[in-house]
This record gives sequence, structure tokens and C-alpha cells, in this order.
Amino acid sequence: MKPGKNTEGLAEGEWVLLFNNEIIDHSANVEDMLLLAQKKYQNEKISNDSVKISKILAKTNPREILLDK
Repeated sequence: MKPGKNTEGLAEGEWVLLFNNEIIDHSANVEDMLLLAQKKYQNEKISNDSVKISKILAKTNPREILLDK
């Protein structure tokens, strides 16, 4: 995934929701972010392997979130 419009505005301490290596949403409140995603994708079957939740740490480049370590 290429960092794009969904990586703009990412801030330290925020949670990031990724689906198939695409940033779906980011928020300081993980619960709000997950509820929004649940409503948005309620009709889709999503495997657990395709979903990642990450937290932005100090001096984190958005591209680093997408790397499997």
C-alpha cells in the first residue's frame, strides 16, 4: 500500500485500522473507530488475517505501520 490520503493527519497516540494493508480509519478512540468500521463493512465477510490494528508511536512513519515484522 502506498501512503496516501488516509495517512494524512495521522498523529502520535492514535489507533489505526488496516484492512488488506489499506488504512481504513484512524482515531484516538479505538472503540469509536471499530464501531464505525463495523457499520461501514457490516455486509462483508472479513477474515481475521486481513485486519490489523496499530497504534501510532512517537516518530512513527505511516509506512512503518504497513510492514509485517
